[in-house]
Amino acid sequence: MPIATLLLVEDEPITAHDLVQVIAKLGYHLLATCATRAEAMQIMETAAIDLVLLDLHLGTESLEGIALARWISHYHSSQIIIVSGYLNHPELCSLGGVAISDYLAKPFHPLNLDQAIVRALGRPPRAPLIEMARQGLVPLTMEEGLVLEGNG
Repeated sequence: MPIATLLLVEDEPITAHDLVQVIAKLGYHLLATCATRAEAMQIMETAAIDLVLLDLHLGTESLEGIALARWISHYHSSQIIIVSGYLNHPELCSLGGVAISDYLAKPFHPLNLDQAIVRALGRPPRAPLIEMARQGLVPLTMEEGLVLEGNG
């Protein structure tokens, strides 16, 4: 099965760095990381993206992530996973009609990200998590793993 191509849209540099590390460790191909809607749109116009990991709040514009999700849903077939610290925010109601594959609330465990990606891409489940941990591919406990936190 070909490796999926991912795009990360995250404006918090530390969170983006942590996510890049986790995505690499899980074995996915991350094409690019961008911090704005404009950057993400430019990349998506020139590259085939299977899945977008999208923060809702980008910079000072709280609706940028929602606007990008709508654009992706309308013009591309990419799957979208919302990765945000604001998953109980009223703005989520404005995502009606946008196909969102999954939502992950920050902070989260890397294994939750892996499971969300597998589901979003319609892939068969990966090796049992305990086996992946034994091989050093993922941490076995939250204390061993990266806890991704951020404001958006």
